[in-house]
Amino acid sequence: LDTFLNRIRAGEFIGANVTIPFKEDVFQKMDELDNAAKATGAVNTIVAGPGGRLRGRNTDPEGFLENLKSEAPGFDPAKTRALVLGAGGAARAVVYALFTTGVPEITVTGRSEKEVTALLNFFSIPILTGASWQDKNRIAAKSNLIINATPLGMAGFEDMALNLGESAKDTLVYDLVYTPRKTGFLRLAEKTGLKAIGGLGMLVFQAIPAFEAWFGVRPEVDANIYAMLDKRINHRDR
Repeated sequence: LDTFLNRIRAGEFIGANVTIPFKEDVFQKMDELDNAAKATGAVNTIVAGPGGRLRGRNTDPEGFLENLKSEAPGFDPAKTRALVLGAGGAARAVVYALFTTGVPEITVTGRSEKEVTALLNFFSIPILTGASWQDKNRIAAKSNLIINATPLGMAGFEDMALNLGESAKDTLVYDLVYTPRKTGFLRLAEKTGLKAIGGLGMLVFQAIPAFEAWFGVRPEVDANIYAMLDKRINHRDR
């Protein structure tokens, strides 16, 4: 990691995107941080600055929310009880995004109790509570926004196993994973009759401010972008 960051400092690259599991490690190595990075303790975008300085940004919260608004225009934060599955850097971005919209109740659970405790201590806000991984089905039954912020369901990982049979019909199921395009978790949600939102839109929307930071141009998103990404993802999945 240090070797690559030094190549950015030396001017070989104008920046980089950061994915799991490096977002929190990169956060520690930046010279400057934007507000979202400071608020989440994670960096997903590196921008090369003058004199070899590295600026860390986190565009994941914006990407998460823009995709949610695009896919679920009726989303009402004030009436949302959210369950976040996972407690790593991606989960921190989701929690921060939901908090900024005014969601009144967020529960976080993860396979690592240590990570869940660290996330709770990091934010230390009254609307945020933790739950054991074994208790996730019970929490899911009373949540109307369920987000998978773990790698489960990603190519090479087992699927996210969650009982959605007790969920209300207006529940939104959001999977941050985008390879494969439609995870087993999303297929389960659709089979249960729930609205399912994939992670590809978040990938696209988080990339917009990152691209603008690197090149000074804010790109337009259209169907061609999704078609190109679909083609690449489908090719990778084969």
